Amino acid sequence: MLSNSMPTTSRTKILRRIGLAWTIVCFVSIGATDRARGQSNSTEATATAGGVNVSLLRVGLGGLGRVGCWLPIRLEAGGLPAGSEIKVLVVASDARGDQCADTVATTTADSSGNIAVASVFMTGRLDGNVIVRLLGSSDNILWEHSIRCHSSKQFAIPETPAETGPVPSDLTLMTFRPMSFATIGLPDALKSLANELAAGEATGESLAVMSLKSLDDLPPSRRGLDSVDYLLLIDGYELSETQRQAVEEWVTSGGHLIVSCGSKLPQLLQSTVGSWLQPVFQIEPTLMYSQDLSALQNFVSGSSQLQTFRKPVPIMKLRSNQAWSVVDSINGPLMQRVSYGAGMISVVAVDLDEKPVNQWLSLPQLYEMLIFSQHLDLAENRTSRSGRISSSGVSDLATQLAAVSDAVPAADRWSSWSVMLLILVFLLVIGPMDYLIVVRLLKKPHLTWLTFPIMILTTCALAVSWLGTREAALVVRQVHLLDVAQPGARQTIRLRSWESVSAADSGHISVSAKPLPISTTAGQQVTDAPMTVSWHGRAEDVYGGLYREGGVALGRQLSHRSDRLKG
Repeated sequence: MLSNSMPTTSRTKILRRIGLAWTIVCFVSIGATDRARGQSNSTEATATAGGVNVSLLRVGLGGLGRVGCWLPIRLEAGGLPAGSEIKVLVVASDARGDQCADTVATTTADSSGNIAVASVFMTGRLDGNVIVRLLGSSDNILWEHSIRCHSSKQFAIPETPAETGPVPSDLTLMTFRPMSFATIGLPDALKSLANELAAGEATGESLAVMSLKSLDDLPPSRRGLDSVDYLLLIDGYELSETQRQAVEEWVTSGGHLIVSCGSKLPQLLQSTVGSWLQPVFQIEPTLMYSQDLSALQNFVSGSSQLQTFRKPVPIMKLRSNQAWSVVDSINGPLMQRVSYGAGMISVVAVDLDEKPVNQWLSLPQLYEMLIFSQHLDLAENRTSRSGRISSSGVSDLATQLAAVSDAVPAADRWSSWSVMLLILVFLLVIGPMDYLIVVRLLKKPHLTWLTFPIMILTTCALAVSWLGTREAALVVRQVHLLDVAQPGARQTIRLRSWESVSAADSGHISVSAKPLPISTTAGQQVTDAPMTVSWHGRAEDVYGGLYREGGVALGRQLSHRSDRLKG
C-alpha cells in the first residue's frame, strides 16, 4: 500500500527550518521596529501637538556635535498654554546604550503662550536617535520630535551646503580626533582648508567647521561650547553679556579664541568683546595704515606674495608687553597671543575678510598655521593609522585617566578570563568523569541521565555557596582635578571629579554630590557655581565606550537626569 505521509526525518528538517526562519524574522522585526521608533515618534507627535508650533530648533553647532560632550540646544515655540510650566526633555543614549531622559530646562510660557529655551544635553553614542519633548505641568507630551544621529569621518564642505529647516531631523556627531572650528558664516579660505584636509588623508589631520548663521546661535553657557576647540570672530563682535561670559569661561577652561579686526575697530571697542580684550592687548582707539604686509606673508612658509597694490591697509595698534607677538613688523605686531587660564586668545590686527588679505592665495595656509601651529606638508607628515594601538584613542590622556579612575576590585578577585577558563576545564572534565562513574564504577550506563544533571547542579551549588562566604565590599574610586586659573585680577577655580563604583551585584544606585566649601586666605567665601553631575564614557569602541555601534535595543533601561535633581 502506498502512503502519502512524509518521512519523519524530512518532516523534522522542515519544522526546524521553519522555526529557524521564524526566529530570524522575529529578530529582524525587533531591530527594524527599534530603528523606526524614532522616526515614528515624530509622526505621532503631530497628532499630540495640539496646536504647539515650534518655530526654531537648533541642536549642536552648525549641525555638528561631539559625542560625550555637552551639546547646545535652542528651542523657540508658541501655542502653549499661557502661564503654564513647560519642561523641555531630551532623551538620548548614554555610553552603555541605555536611554537617559534629561530635563534640560523648566520654564513658564508667557501670556502669548511662547517660550524660548537655550540649554545643553549629552549623548553617548555616535548613532541612534535624540528625542526632544515638550511636557506640560502634568508631564503630558505636548510636542515631540526625533533627530537621527550619525557619525562622519570626512568633513568636506560642499559647494552648495544643504539648507537646514527651522526644525532639523539630522545631527552629525564626531569623535574627539578632528579639530572643531566654530565661526560666524563661512570664510572661503577656511572652507578651502577643510576640503584640502579632507582630501589629503596623508596628514592624518581633519578639520570640522561649525558654521553658525548669526551671533544669536552662539550658546549662552560654557558647556554649550564644550565641542568647540577654536572660535573665530571675524565680523561681528557684539555678543550679549551672557555669551561673552560663556566665551571667557570657555577660554579659561582650554578653548582658543581668534579675533580678527582692522577697519572695524570702533565696532570692536564698543562691543562686549572689545571691552574684555582691550585691557588684555592694550588696543589703542586709533588705527595705523601700512602698505607693507610682508611680515604676515613671511609667517606662512612658502606662501604666495601678499599684494597690497600700494593701498594703505588699516591695522590695529596692539601695545601689550605681556602678549607674545607671533607676527611682528616694523610698524608693530600684526598678530599677538596671550595665555588666558588654560586656553589662549589670538588677535590678528588686520581684517582677514577684507581686501587685500581675503584675496591672498595663501590665506588657507594662514588658517592652517593658526589652528595646527604648523604647515601640514603632505610629503613630510605621512602617518600610518595602523600604527596606533587602536583607532578609538587608547593613547589619549582621557582614556588613561578613565583607566586610572576605574574602581578595581580586590587583588584576589578572579577576572572574567579566569572564570571562562574554569568553565572550559569543567566542560572538558565532566564528560570523562561521568563516564568513569556510570560505566566503570556503577556499570549502569543508563544512569547517566541522572548522574550528569546531578553533577552540574552540585557544581553550581558549590560555586554559589563558595561565593557567598566571600566578602564583596563596595569599591568606590574617586579622582579629583583642581584647575586654578588667574586671568587678569580674577581667580577661577574649576573642580572636576570622576567617580566609579564596583559592586558584586548589578543594580541601580543613587548618587548624590555635595561640593565642599572653598575659602581664600583672607577668609572670604568663594562664589559658588552650579554643580553638574552626569555619566562618563570612554573614548573607545569597547563596552560602555562612546564609539561602540548600537545593536538591537533589547532590555534598555531608562535613567533620569537633571541639573535640579537632588540625591
